[in-house]
Amino acid sequence: MSSKLPVVEVPDAPPDPSGPIVLARDCRATRIPSGSSATLPAGMRVTITQSLGGQFTVATDEGGLFRIAAEDADALGQRATSSAARLKGPF
Repeated sequence: MSSKLPVVEVPDAPPDPSGPIVLARDCRATRIPSGSSATLPAGMRVTITQSLGGQFTVATDEGGLFRIAAEDADALGQRATSSAARLKGPF
């Protein structure tokens, strides 16, 4: 007996969003917990550990933790929310 159900093709799964990301450009960041400024270079691999209020906490392969502001979300291949992108200053 043959089925009359339509055949559905399942596309390949998207890449793991919790996996490493390669920074697309140099990116300003704030070192956690010291709060000192840093620049993460283009090509550095990071993993997003938290996204809150348009800001991102990332871990580097070397073990450092950094906060990246909403205005630099594009370096991560992310989009900041429109309200978060308008916020400026340290939080």
